[in-house]
Amino acid sequence: MLNLFEYQAAYHLERATIISKIGSSGEILDYKQYIYDADERQCRKLQEAAHALRSSYNALYRTITQNYDKITAPRGFSNNHLQLY
Repeated sequence: MLNLFEYQAAYHLERATIISKIGSSGEILDYKQYIYDADERQCRKLQEAAHALRSSYNALYRTITQNYDKITAPRGFSNNHLQLY
């Protein structure tokens, strides 16, 4: 997840340098197309990260719900005392 933040920072820095080149040199369609393509790539990366995060949460939720009884009442648990072994 930390890599996602690093990619975001690098993306914004790269985008800012291209935008400054567009501002200084005027109408350059190649730079504008590059910005459009870079934005589209970044959007896809964010979508992939969101899908990966969603699948991780789904797997965690499924594991917790399947093992709910074991989590709430672990083996060796009694009202009087807790037996660890």
